Amino acid sequence: MSAQIVSFDVEKASRYIERVFKGYLMDPADTDFQKGYLAALLDLYTEGLGKGLDDDRITILQRQTRHD
Repeated sequence: MSAQIVSFDVEKASRYIERVFKGYLMDPADTDFQKGYLAALLDLYTEGLGKGLDDDRITILQRQTRHD
């Protein structure tokens, strides 16, 4: 039995997440659901896939997840 709970195709996952990010950059998250979904994708992208750590767009998207 594998120790991995979930296995991702990194390239496919990255392409999907990057498309979603582009959408949120053009039309910012404004509902609690969208903010939560975006926060989960940001976590997966940066922590799970190790991508975008030095990308200014990630910082902009992280600001959208705040509940002001």
